[in-house]
Amino acid sequence: MKSITPTLYEDEEWRVQVRVAPEIVLSDEERAELTRLVRSKRTSVRLAQRARMVLLAADGMQNKEIAEQVGVGRVQVSRWRARYAQSRMAGIERDLPRGAPPAKVDAARLVELTTQSRPAAATHWSTRKMAAELGVSPSTVMRHWHAHGHPQASQCPEVAGQAPALHHALHAYLRLVAEHG
Repeated sequence: MKSITPTLYEDEEWRVQVRVAPEIVLSDEERAELTRLVRSKRTSVRLAQRARMVLLAADGMQNKEIAEQVGVGRVQVSRWRARYAQSRMAGIERDLPRGAPPAKVDAARLVELTTQSRPAAATHWSTRKMAAELGVSPSTVMRHWHAHGHPQASQCPEVAGQAPALHHALHAYLRLVAEHG
């Protein structure tokens, strides 16, 4: 996905850099679709607002004017204008995911290591050692252990003696995770 950035140019008279928003040129079909979204009672308020911003941008309005007319911030108008310029309708239909992506932990390997092995030179797995082994954060390991009632390995060295029961509990947890995502 290539990035669309506003054009910068220097005004000869004032010697200042000025940002110019990407130009939005709509086909007749795109204009009709955006207009339909703005007028529809079934369209989400957010999508209708974004479609309205794009239509006003296509009519040649500046971000500041659009922001005042729509009742949002100039930065928000700039964001949706750029996303539409880059990805067209797909760019305004959904928000980008927020926060960090979910950590991918190999739950089967977590179960295997927890129930069937011990780390080198240690009597049990700590969250930090397990996290380092799996390449995830200690809090991720702890979340998986706590989700099914596993005693914290760092506080319960006798967990190795409970391996069969713990193994079954972990597999039950994995089935729940697989069923419910």
